[in-house]
Amino acid sequence: MHRYLPVKENHFSAEHGQYISYGIRAVDAKGRECAYVSDIWLDENTAAVLCKLYTEKELSILHLQDVIEDVL
Repeated sequence: MHRYLPVKENHFSAEHGQYISYGIRAVDAKGRECAYVSDIWLDENTAAVLCKLYTEKELSILHLQDVIEDVL
């Protein structure tokens, strides 16, 4: 089973300047990072709610990228 954690990130783009976004980190039962996807959401609450949902529903890490793409 994996836990999914939101990660706050600072970014800069020439088009938008500085901005904060949230990525997702997947960790295993021993706390080791298994996957990381950067710069997904701009809203902290969305990131937190979805990470909690993915953890509670025991989302397989194999489907993480597909689920992220579906949400966007």
